Amino acid sequence: MNKKGMDTELNRIKEEESRIKAEEDLILKRLDLELQKEKLQKLKRLEKLRHFNFGDFAQVIIGVLVFGLPPMLSPDLWGYMENITTLMLIGVHLLVVACVIIALNYEFRENFNWNPRFYKRLFKRMFYVYTSTIMIVFILLVLIRQVTFETPNIDALRNYFTGMSLGLVGAVTFSFLKK
Repeated sequence: MNKKGMDTELNRIKEEESRIKAEEDLILKRLDLELQKEKLQKLKRLEKLRHFNFGDFAQVIIGVLVFGLPPMLSPDLWGYMENITTLMLIGVHLLVVACVIIALNYEFRENFNWNPRFYKRLFKRMFYVYTSTIMIVFILLVLIRQVTFETPNIDALRNYFTGMSLGLVGAVTFSFLKK
C-alpha cells in the first residue's frame, strides 16, 4: 500500500472516530439531562412534603369521605366492633398509623433510608394528616350518631379509634390514587 492510500485510510479512520465521539457526547448529554430531570423531580416531591396546603387538606377530606365514610355507615361494622376489646382497637389503630407513615414515606421517596431531615418533615406531614382526619372523623361520628352526649366515654373512644383507622386509610389511599 502506498503513502497516499495510507493517508486516505487514516483520514477515514479519524472521521469515523470523530463521528463516534460526537455520538458519545450526544448520548452523555442526554443522560445528564435525564439525571437532572430525575433530581428535579425528587426535589419537587421533597418540597411538596415540606408544605401542607389547602389542596392537601382537601385531599384528606375527600379520601376520608370517599373511602372512610361508606364503612362507617354500615351497622355491621359497629356491631362487629362491640366484640373486639378496646386494647385490640388501639393496637389496630397504632398499626394503621405505622402503615400510614410507611405509605407516606413511599409517596415521597423510593427507599426507606434514614435521613433525619426527611423524617422530621414526614412526621410533620403525618401530624397534619392526622389532625385533619381527627376533625373530619369527629364530625362524621357525630353526624352518624356514633358519638353523642349520652355515649359512655369508653364507647366514644372505641368509636373514635375505629373511625380514625378507617379515615386514615381513606386519606392515604386517595393520595395514591391521585398520582
